[in-house]
Amino acid sequence: LDMVLANTETRTGSAYKNMRKQNYMEFIRQLERTLIHGQPVDGSAGNTASQTGGIRYGITTNSYNFAGVVQESVLDTQIERFFRYGSDQKIFLCGGISARVLNFLCKRQGQVILEPEADTYGLRISQYVMGDAKLMVMTSPQLKISEDGTGSITPVFNDWAWILDTAEIQLEYLRGIDFDLIEDVQGTRTRGIKDEWLGSIGLKLGKEVHHATLQNLTNYASG
Repeated sequence: LDMVLANTETRTGSAYKNMRKQNYMEFIRQLERTLIHGQPVDGSAGNTASQTGGIRYGITTNSYNFAGVVQESVLDTQIERFFRYGSDQKIFLCGGISARVLNFLCKRQGQVILEPEADTYGLRISQYVMGDAKLMVMTSPQLKISEDGTGSITPVFNDWAWILDTAEIQLEYLRGIDFDLIEDVQGTRTRGIKDEWLGSIGLKLGKEVHHATLQNLTNYASG
């Protein structure tokens, strides 16, 4: 932040505080994007830091590709398969297209319950009940954009979804440096202010059979 702007009274208040807030929100978006799309890195060679990777790389064997057409009977079979282990209530993290397909299906044969926001940390979550399976549906804006955060006319993952058993998901933090704002990191003889948000957070996925990846839920077909 340029020192002139930092010391200028603006209609919207302190430019420094506003920019710090904006950068914090961008940091959270990048964190969410990394927890989904982050690529694992083995740093054992010592030339780079290790990274745990996101759910896209952690759930690979327990998956199903609908190839663009979701048939009701096929989805029923896959839901039964993916709920064979673990909790009977799981998160359905999805893009807008896959959410639309699931919504159409549940209007036909399921039950839709809108969970109170007070019980879901302020998030709007719909619960889809399909037999004994309960899907807590959450759409993520990070599936509507490309991996690097740029916009895309046809987002690659907007018709994907992940079924996640929260009992087998854990965020791992480095004690004391999990989430921090480092102030005054600008170099010497710099006419400005530079702060930096840093996070050392990893994702731990246990028992892959409790989770699932669903690809290409683009259109719905009965049968």
